[in-house]
Amino acid sequence: DGEDCEASDDFAISFNPQCVVSLELDCVYLETGESCRDIPPVELVECDCVVPNDPTGDLSRPKQLQFGYTGGKCPPQLDVGSGVISCDDRINGPLPDTVRVTASLAFATFFDGVVDKDDYFLLDRDESTNTTILNFVDFTIRDADDNDVLFQVFRLQTGCGAAGSTGILLDQPYASLAFFGFRCQDDVANFCLSDIRFDQKAINDGVTDIDITRSDLTFQGQTTNLLNGAVIPLNSGASIVSSATETIKVCGAASYTASGLVEANDTSAIGCSDVATYTFETQERASNPPSQQPSEQPSNSPTETCDIDIALECEGCNVTTNDIPPCLDRPTMFGMLFFGGNCSNTFSLQLPNQTNCTDFFENGAIPEPGSNETSYIMAVIGLGLWTEGNATLFEGNVRQSTVYYIYRNGNRLPSDTIVYTFPEVAENDIPQPGFFPDPQLYPPLQIVEFHASCSQPIVLFNQFGAHQIIQFENAAQGNVTILEATELNYDISVPITFPTGEDTIRVSSAQLITNYTVPRLVTIPISGTLLCSEEVAADPATECNTSEIAVSFGVTLNLAVPQTYSTTLFVVGRTLNSGQLCTGLEEDEFCAPTNDPICEEINQNLG
Repeated sequence: DGEDCEASDDFAISFNPQCVVSLELDCVYLETGESCRDIPPVELVECDCVVPNDPTGDLSRPKQLQFGYTGGKCPPQLDVGSGVISCDDRINGPLPDTVRVTASLAFATFFDGVVDKDDYFLLDRDESTNTTILNFVDFTIRDADDNDVLFQVFRLQTGCGAAGSTGILLDQPYASLAFFGFRCQDDVANFCLSDIRFDQKAINDGVTDIDITRSDLTFQGQTTNLLNGAVIPLNSGASIVSSATETIKVCGAASYTASGLVEANDTSAIGCSDVATYTFETQERASNPPSQQPSEQPSNSPTETCDIDIALECEGCNVTTNDIPPCLDRPTMFGMLFFGGNCSNTFSLQLPNQTNCTDFFENGAIPEPGSNETSYIMAVIGLGLWTEGNATLFEGNVRQSTVYYIYRNGNRLPSDTIVYTFPEVAENDIPQPGFFPDPQLYPPLQIVEFHASCSQPIVLFNQFGAHQIIQFENAAQGNVTILEATELNYDISVPITFPTGEDTIRVSSAQLITNYTVPRLVTIPISGTLLCSEEVAADPATECNTSEIAVSFGVTLNLAVPQTYSTTLFVVGRTLNSGQLCTGLEEDEFCAPTNDPICEEINQNLG
């Protein structure tokens, strides 16, 4: 309406909407697949892959070992037991920042490559020989370009698979390397240096198509261009995820922050952008005392702790050897523990003229208890009824503290058995079945003879020199063993004191780590369970109805040798309202059999 407006006029109206892009930033801990905000603290600071009742020791060898190159010199004092047991610096002054590291033992190579200072690398199985990592590893540090130039050589005893010994420790230096983690054959793993993945998601929230021209991730001061110079078209409502993998150290408390930036162009020529940040923390071991260093947390972080209460109780741990029955019928099989030690260890209820033990000290020492050394053992029929070339009851190399079996194809064993113990026989010197090893190279260390019929009592734990009966089988009693079944009970309760404004937590994960189960890492299926205060649990109108979770765990204990059984239970959760992280850690130890003098002392000290 008006003098400048006619009914027949046309009006052209154009719209050129500006783009709208939003950015989301997330982080995944690749070891578990969980959020980076739920990274559990490293609990096993010692390399420990020992599997109980592992006769060959193969299952107790680590699958992977993680080291970092530090450039350090040989230690002033060599270690006794696990650690650097020999070391030689071949140059004066510091080692170069870039070197070639070779980790091997005899014919097997577990790692060979060029590394820079502060880089980390993994020792792994030698695929060419199918050899897993052994207890000893020889490290050679060379010039990166010239293998003939040596900087340092040293031998490391890891102790990871040796029962009764302490393994090398996480985050500790060993000559020019530092030890940062391990993975066992059953995939129990503890790594100080672990990978995380940032996922940066750009979303086109506008009504027009756009081109993503920039996508940057900045972590610990280093910026990565996630597009590598490319331009990515993005339709309205669509999204694209760009990822980057980073390495962090999880062996102690630290704060990490990442920031993302995305930019886009559209037909408006104005463009758009967005930013996002992601912050998370790693924790100290829950069993460690609190750090005295000033907190690096932001001022708005929670100041109240949220500690989940855990009680470990063992019912049936008072396991003794008093109720084990004697053998009542001629056995068809003996399970023999290579206990180790000389004839003074003999203990049995048989008459003196029915047993005999002779040590040949002039030929060398028999492996002592706890040594994990190996001997060649032959078991044959006694009373002069066996001659070389005939079938034996057992023959082969046996590691101290492991079990071998005297067997006669299911038939009853002879009334008398002789057991010969020789030094460990090299693979190329193993004799033909039924023959002794070369006496010039492998003279006998010990010969024992005992009665195996019912005329003399046979009781589990009877010992003849270095050999102990821990199992038998016969027609009357079946299989009788020193293994004892028991049950462990665990109670997981709400925090002793909830943070202000909270009364409920949601369990994220619960895991057991033991030294007596296979696998050693056991996941308890209670993820997602709500735990709340007794008042909330009593209210039928609330979603949460429990303030405690009871978990039972059946195990079988080997009573052949006094052993300490350790259990660690680790639980992670978050408060329902604020999402504050809550953790709980409890460790329990006991020694069995409890009537053994060694265990009596250990259990008394454990309280």
